[in-house]
Amino acid sequence: MAAASASLVNGVLSVKVPRKGSEILSVTIEKESLPEDLPEPRGHVSIPMPGIGANDGERHLTQDNNLLLTVKGSNVYGSVHEVLKLPERAVPSEARASMVNGMFSFTIPIAAEQVTPVPVLGTVESEPMDVETNVAAPEGASKVPISPLLLLETAVPGLSASDMHAEVRGRTLTVDSNKPAAHTRRALRRSVLLPPHARAEEVRASCVNGLLKVSVSRPTPPARTPVVVSDTAPAAAMDEQPAVAQ
Repeated sequence: MAAASASLVNGVLSVKVPRKGSEILSVTIEKESLPEDLPEPRGHVSIPMPGIGANDGERHLTQDNNLLLTVKGSNVYGSVHEVLKLPERAVPSEARASMVNGMFSFTIPIAAEQVTPVPVLGTVESEPMDVETNVAAPEGASKVPISPLLLLETAVPGLSASDMHAEVRGRTLTVDSNKPAAHTRRALRRSVLLPPHARAEEVRASCVNGLLKVSVSRPTPPARTPVVVSDTAPAAAMDEQPAVAQ
């Protein structure tokens, strides 16, 4: 990918960054109805397209930050143009579609949500978590450990680590217990969203002396790339051409 460029000419600052083109994936249109016993879970779309045959339209997936299904078709009887957003975990390489008796049917498998179990310890981990940053440190200075980011802290008197169950599903951390805490008499359930760039494998949980704590090592900031500002040449960046699947 081409680098970003910047210019400051006659008091006007311009910054341009390259833009990655969308990836277009073709979808084969079958002329027979799709099987009803396809594995689940799947996403389904049905669009009436009366008078339009399997060869009269255009159907494709566009994959960039979102996964979009575009359906176009037209003939002397009319036209159809639909753009639908598909679920985030949809698997575009296994999408199937059919056009039978004026009805367009589309199905795409939905990948299982990633679930990471988090052990709840009966002791507190005391060692610091080191995080490397791209912030320049003074020459000769040693790296200073950065403490974990506290996600959840709550009193659970009467409960121990063995009473707790914790997991990360997608980006959501959930801690629950079937055994109620002594002061509430209600089952415990807490959920919190992980910060961007945080990894589920780095979540730590403990329940000691009736106090539940959950933390995660602080996410590493994205790398910073310096951009040279020109005072003569205008900023410019060429867009990448989209890749088309055959």
